[in-house]
Amino acid sequence: QTSTNGPALREGYFLDLSRADPRWESLPPFPGEPRILATAGIADDAFWVIGGAALHADKRGQSRREYLRSVYRYRLGEGWREMPSLPRALAASPAPASADSRGLLLYGGDDGSQVGKDPTMHRGFRTEILHYDLHSARWSEVGTI
Repeated sequence: QTSTNGPALREGYFLDLSRADPRWESLPPFPGEPRILATAGIADDAFWVIGGAALHADKRGQSRREYLRSVYRYRLGEGWREMPSLPRALAASPAPASADSRGLLLYGGDDGSQVGKDPTMHRGFRTEILHYDLHSARWSEVGTI
């Protein structure tokens, strides 16, 4: 979430639908760098924030993106935890991330390598499918789209 006149906020909220009187509750502040275009997912009874891009001002004060590899997990009763990073920076993967019985799947995304390219020379975005295995706590490529 971003504010209307400043940097990105580190706020998040959840709604516990198992309660008789559900209401929005605040999460602890997000510990990672504020980001846009992150991929969210649910796996292992937890909420995941994967990759994305941070916005920074360059020397001229223009906004530029820093593509991120970091991954965070939030679990009720435990809070936020940094998880193993992606093998490469990745933003704007289709969201939410898919889940299987073993972990999370990311389909393609933007690694930032085409930023600033002439549109006629743009090669498109990544096509690899990345899988995070909950048991080994590792990312691996498992195919392409």
